[in-house]
Amino acid sequence: MCIICEIQRQPVETDYTNNKLCNASNNEPLQAVVSEDPDASEDTLTGFEMIVGDTFNGTISDGTDEDWIAIELTAGVNYQFTMTGNTLSDTYLRLRDGSGDILRENDDFGGTFNSQISYVATETGTFFVEADAYSTYTGTYSLTITEQAAPDFASTQELADYLLEGDRGYEISFDTSSSNVITVNLSGLTADGQQLAQWAMEAWEMVANIDFQIVTSGEMITLDDEDSGAFAYYPNSGSTSILYGDNTDGVELNVETDWLVYSGTTIDSYSFQTYVHEFGHALGLGHQGDYNGSAIFGTSNLFANDSWQMSVMSYFNQTENTNTDASYGYTAGAMMVDILAIQELYGEPDANSVTAGDTTYGANSTLGNYLDDVFQVYMSGVPTTDVTGNDMVFTIYDRDGVDLLDFSTLGSSVDARIDMNDGTFSDFGLSIGIMGIAESTIIENAALGAGDDVVTGNAADNVIHGGAGEDILDGEVGDDTLDGGAGADELNGGTGTDTASYHSAVSRIIVDLQNSAINVGDAIGDAFDSIEMFVASRYGDQLRGDSNANDFSGGNASDRLYGRAGDDILDGEFGADALYGNSGADTMTGGEGDVRDRFIFFQLSDSGVGEGNRDIITDYQVGIDRIEVSRLDADLTTGGRQDFDFIGENNFSGTAGEMIQRTVGLNTLIEADVDGDGASDFSIELVGQLVLTSDDFLF
Repeated sequence: MCIICEIQRQPVETDYTNNKLCNASNNEPLQAVVSEDPDASEDTLTGFEMIVGDTFNGTISDGTDEDWIAIELTAGVNYQFTMTGNTLSDTYLRLRDGSGDILRENDDFGGTFNSQISYVATETGTFFVEADAYSTYTGTYSLTITEQAAPDFASTQELADYLLEGDRGYEISFDTSSSNVITVNLSGLTADGQQLAQWAMEAWEMVANIDFQIVTSGEMITLDDEDSGAFAYYPNSGSTSILYGDNTDGVELNVETDWLVYSGTTIDSYSFQTYVHEFGHALGLGHQGDYNGSAIFGTSNLFANDSWQMSVMSYFNQTENTNTDASYGYTAGAMMVDILAIQELYGEPDANSVTAGDTTYGANSTLGNYLDDVFQVYMSGVPTTDVTGNDMVFTIYDRDGVDLLDFSTLGSSVDARIDMNDGTFSDFGLSIGIMGIAESTIIENAALGAGDDVVTGNAADNVIHGGAGEDILDGEVGDDTLDGGAGADELNGGTGTDTASYHSAVSRIIVDLQNSAINVGDAIGDAFDSIEMFVASRYGDQLRGDSNANDFSGGNASDRLYGRAGDDILDGEFGADALYGNSGADTMTGGEGDVRDRFIFFQLSDSGVGEGNRDIITDYQVGIDRIEVSRLDADLTTGGRQDFDFIGENNFSGTAGEMIQRTVGLNTLIEADVDGDGASDFSIELVGQLVLTSDDFLF
């Protein structure tokens, strides 16, 4: 079967009406069985008419016979015309406007040789249904007209099913069960045509388990440009197949040279989209609706969401579809529906795919194909020879790995709304819905630019960088890391254990969870919701907690971490850090490097007595780190503040102010008696069996 893709759309105009008799009881038109006697004429002067609900029985008596029947239609109503062969073995149905111009036509539907047309009237008036036969078949038929509900929004799967089966009722594809190689002969094309075809093949290879190989003979798909228009045959149905229609010149995919002259030869041209579309047919995909050659949205579409946003196999650009707010743009390859459909025919790409492993999309794209050029121009705003700057839309499919959406080079004029969930669309500034993420595709990380961006994560453990601007980062499900960057940002962790990171900051920051007014640097104006962990920058930062159990990590410099109330986790990371656990049973880690970390205690209640009440220091380095207790009064029996007397591994003697160490299992306890009763009033647990001296303390 040949798919003709040249679109020629004609206005529908009519200005006369035809009254019908009505049922007196409810003012509804009478329904009847209308028989063709005498023969119906083949023009607008036909003497036969129908109303909704009627059945017209007619006969195609010879190879030139056509029966026209008048019908009154109302604007906005969806009608279904069905022609069923009785003795006629292959029907053909056309719908014409009041002037007799063809609006819709159909040969076969539903895997049968009957015909059916769905049409939403664009105006009220008289239309004509033409009952015909395919080729020179003859016989009797029945024609019915019913009102249908307006087209519904279809799921991605429903749209994909239509691409696969349409009105045929079955799938068509190459047999790639033993090899995914599909051979292609491009020798019939000009140099520009060959380049467009190769880019289009890359587009399909990126999303399906197929490997196009260019040959000069014995090919499975032959390309040419000598015939008029753009068309393609389904797999194995070109010059060798009688079943689907014989193509006598041997060409299975054709895009005329004038098409390239008119529509361009760059990646961001309609010519490239045409090649992607025609290769879709050559691989087995039909159109997104029951149209071929021409279509009008609101009349020809079977689905409310039929547009280029969903499928490159659609006839309707994004702005023609009045049900979507998506912005106009040529497709940069297979779209969301196409990807789902083509993978049902050929499977997902194999481990050699350009999207296998860790892949970056956007700035610094690592795909290694034509999309790198598209992303480069979009991110930089600087046109190239192959991408001139026309609006484009794209859907990202990714096979596996830990992947990144890198939009970090976008300027402050582009406020992006990025949804990282599969099956969704995202916006870039005023360009609405131009990026899709294919169903079942998992993108782990995202980096945004200088605009006021909104990013929604998915169920993976996302790392999201907002960049400059006042961003809203929502991690959703998973253990996410959110870095708002400069600007007053809103970081919403969602479910899971989520981290607010300031790793991207270019100067020191202060985050105070109890008093945001003293925040400094990139933290100024930031707000947090469902954030369990905080990570400092590479500078000398301060992280100050609240009454919750905070989890703070420093950076590469000397940081100050204040836990305040709650059972906090403080990790200084690199640098000589100061860790203040404050109240609660805190866990403190100085971090890497042979530098002096200080573990500071303000009052006796900062570390209690007994397991589960005392603070733990996980990596104390004897002779390097310091435990600072200089703010504590070692002897409550004496006025003023007294220093502790460290007596090593001895027992308390009943003298206030003594500090000892003892080994408990594999760890070391530091204990202090401040009232002279011989019992511990303050204790710290050090991981490991250590031997400390008084030099390890700042009294």
